Amino acid sequence: VAIAGTGAAVALTFRPQAVVEPKYTGLLAGAPSLVGDAESIVTRFESYRTQLAKLVNNVSQLYDTVSALPLYDSDPTSIRILHVSDIHLNPIAWNVIRSLTEQFKIDAVVDTGDLTDHGTGPEDKFTEEIGRLGLPYVFVRGNHDSGATQKAVAKQKGAVVLDDTVKTVAGLRIYGLGDPRFTPDKSVAVDSNLESLAATGREHADRLALEGKPVDLVAVHDPTIARQFSGRTPMILSGHSHERSTELLPSGTRLLVQGSTGGAGLRALEHDEPTPVAASVLYFDRKTHRLRAWDDITLGGLGEQSVQIERHVESAPGRTISPGPTVSPSPTGTTVGATPP
Repeated sequence: VAIAGTGAAVALTFRPQAVVEPKYTGLLAGAPSLVGDAESIVTRFESYRTQLAKLVNNVSQLYDTVSALPLYDSDPTSIRILHVSDIHLNPIAWNVIRSLTEQFKIDAVVDTGDLTDHGTGPEDKFTEEIGRLGLPYVFVRGNHDSGATQKAVAKQKGAVVLDDTVKTVAGLRIYGLGDPRFTPDKSVAVDSNLESLAATGREHADRLALEGKPVDLVAVHDPTIARQFSGRTPMILSGHSHERSTELLPSGTRLLVQGSTGGAGLRALEHDEPTPVAASVLYFDRKTHRLRAWDDITLGGLGEQSVQIERHVESAPGRTISPGPTVSPSPTGTTVGATPP
């Protein structure tokens, strides 16, 4: 009876015309990519991906040729790390990552988490793109990534999964810590207790310090946890906030919080403005393993085709790094302003 009733309801209400006349509610900028006859939606999206990748290539070549940004001779022998984060299942991110790794001659990618949205089995297939990049891909779990997601990443060629572990990648000793939470959707309560997260960070930072072997780079997902490694390493990478910021902590440690390399996935349609696609290229001295400069790369969000690259130079790459006072879990701090392109 239920099946017959459902079939009758479908027969009475089915309107083929509705399929080819979709209704779109959201950003006007995103409409051209999402609205069209049903057969062309996938084609249009693929076209957008391709055009965006070509745009990255063209601007990268122009930037490499006529750069008049703050003076820094990017030594070809330097270690080049691409920092990405919060891809959130957006396939566009792989186009951008491939373009940047080729154009900037990247040695390794560091992903600070939230590769997926819900950490489910079907999402594991998304990780297969990692093995096609052809270079080391360092990954730390975000709060949207499950343990199964972490295992799926670990199976990919070139993947280096760090979870309270240290590995040497591209000549750098990197410590990584997966996010202690798993909050894939609103059905799971988010731990908003910053002090609890800070305590977790301090515990692992103290344990790392006791090992007595310094690390060149720390990668975690949440900035609150990241700040607890202040004074334990010259450089910390994190994500989570979907907004890029750079902070020089009192200890001399630099914290770089990356934006969303996936434009926050489908969340890009939840706001008045699209979330930009963000990534950064970090240049490390091959002898000292210290950061010398970095390029912040920002592309327009869903439906937009703009790109901006900003060069920043580390003013004192050889500065002393020393444990200072306990860092507050507050997101405030000394933020280094962006250098105009």
